[in-house]
Amino acid sequence: MLEALGLDLIPLVLSHLDRKSLHSVVLSSRYLLEPGLNELWRFIATFEPLIACLPDDLLDFEMNAMDRRVYSLKRPLDISDLNRYLEGYAFRIRHINYDDFRRDDYGTLSHKALLALQITTAHLPHGSLSPNLKRFSWDNARNCETEAGTVAMSLFMPPTLDTWTFGMVEGDWVHQTGLHHAAHHLLGIRSLEIFCSPNPFVDKFIVSSLRTQNLQNLRLAHAPTPLLRHLCTLPKIERMDLHDQTPVSFRYPPGDTPQLPSTDNFRSLKSLRMDSREICALGPVIQYLPSTNCVRLLKAEAYVAARCVEEQALVTVVGVHGNQAAMRMLLLSNSNAQHTEDVDPEQTLDISPLFRLDLEACHISLSNRISIKPQTISQMASAWGHMHLLRLESPAYLDFIWPPVINHRDILQLLVGMPSLRHLSLQFDASQICSDEPVNPKESFPHGLKNWIVGQSPISSPSCVAQFLKGTVPNLKRLRTESPGQHNESWGKVNELLGLWHPY
Repeated sequence: MLEALGLDLIPLVLSHLDRKSLHSVVLSSRYLLEPGLNELWRFIATFEPLIACLPDDLLDFEMNAMDRRVYSLKRPLDISDLNRYLEGYAFRIRHINYDDFRRDDYGTLSHKALLALQITTAHLPHGSLSPNLKRFSWDNARNCETEAGTVAMSLFMPPTLDTWTFGMVEGDWVHQTGLHHAAHHLLGIRSLEIFCSPNPFVDKFIVSSLRTQNLQNLRLAHAPTPLLRHLCTLPKIERMDLHDQTPVSFRYPPGDTPQLPSTDNFRSLKSLRMDSREICALGPVIQYLPSTNCVRLLKAEAYVAARCVEEQALVTVVGVHGNQAAMRMLLLSNSNAQHTEDVDPEQTLDISPLFRLDLEACHISLSNRISIKPQTISQMASAWGHMHLLRLESPAYLDFIWPPVINHRDILQLLVGMPSLRHLSLQFDASQICSDEPVNPKESFPHGLKNWIVGQSPISSPSCVAQFLKGTVPNLKRLRTESPGQHNESWGKVNELLGLWHPY
């Protein structure tokens, strides 16, 4: 049956089969042998396929302390021992991911066996054991496989490698030497992921060892000021993920006259994602974006509750450096928005600096309360006409202290200004809704809103609210509170009247 497909469709079909089915395909048809083998060898997660291609009299194994098979040489290795692998299979490999190497049911080559492989293939081009490899991942730097990984890089990484992922620990000089050596052979990698704690080696590695003219995607821990200055000059970088970012100096104090960087900075960047313990570490990175940047997605997340002035600085910096013509998705969050001495419940966040951006998705959930007044709703309705997801959330404990000051009429104004809105998280005072509540302007309703998180919105008459929602948002599929509170029971009745599911 598969033989009837064209040669261009067969690889697509085979890519959806599991390995057992692929083995059956390879054995069942000479016509499908080559495409089947290509798919079987496309992704490699262990040394087992290589070991299986070596002569039976070459290797022997013993179990190590981790109850894993470790293969060692029984005799000298000769290049002819690799003929079967090099001629029949090596060129098929496209992705190696040794992150799964720790699994107990897989064997490994001893360090000496890997060194013998390296010596035996020294006359061959770099990465000769997988000359067409595109992706190489080795995140074993945190255990005893570091030395094996260092040798494996020279064996499996060809100059044309596209994506490189590795882990490392500070002070492992042999591994770092291997990384520098491997980087010098790469012609122009496009994606780089480095898993480690903030480390001076990484900065020097990216700036001095790696050819970064083609780099498009980067993920690493912490970019200090010198590295940021280098990264912003890279002509093709489109996505940058900085995890565990630590504070660096602001280019200028937030709130002062902006000092916008050169328009050549980050000229291709479209996605910027960052996380940090401290929210003050995120704003300085955004200040490297020029006014002409093409960042479409900005995500900034902190893990420690912050003072209102610190979170306001982040909002202000985003408003200044975000490009109205480009930015469409914004996420500012604090995953640990708990009551602390740093949070003053009297202070509120002003999100008006963001109204100059033409956002389609906006999620703000920080440590401090967002100031949302009728005037704020009016401004949002005017500024964010293309919004399809809007989540403006305050910590739950602040919701109990400060009930919302906007009501259902403000919500109507918001919906009129955002005809494409489908997902909303916003509290409002629903206690004023009565049975004969008019819906104006009628030409804007019914609205297409599908999901609404109302939080602890005050409510007095579930039946009146249900009737109001039927007339304004009849396509509503989910209506949730998302947190325990005194109004859950009333909103649960609204869900029952609307025939919706309610988790509380």
